[in-house]
Amino acid sequence: MRRVIGRDSYSSKHAYGTLNRVYYLLRLYINFFQSAMKLVSKTRHGAKAYRVYDTAQTPYRRVIEIRRDQPDKQSADKRNLRSRQPRKPVKANQ
Repeated sequence: MRRVIGRDSYSSKHAYGTLNRVYYLLRLYINFFQSAMKLVSKTRHGAKAYRVYDTAQTPYRRVIEIRRDQPDKQSADKRNLRSRQPRKPVKANQ
């Protein structure tokens, strides 16, 4: 979050509301579209550390995998994702 916002704090109610809106949109972007690799294991051999990572997935996809045996919750999650799909970019008039 700090990469997007920076270290500044809000100074007015309007800035506070804007910051909350940015956090809301950023949360959706990170959970539904930003994939990350999870650390599965880490072993040390002397000074060298060996790390093994899982395949990169979004947090949303990880939840779907956990809920494989709960089809009612899984269908609600899929509807939520469909409503969050990004729109086609608007072309600028040139």
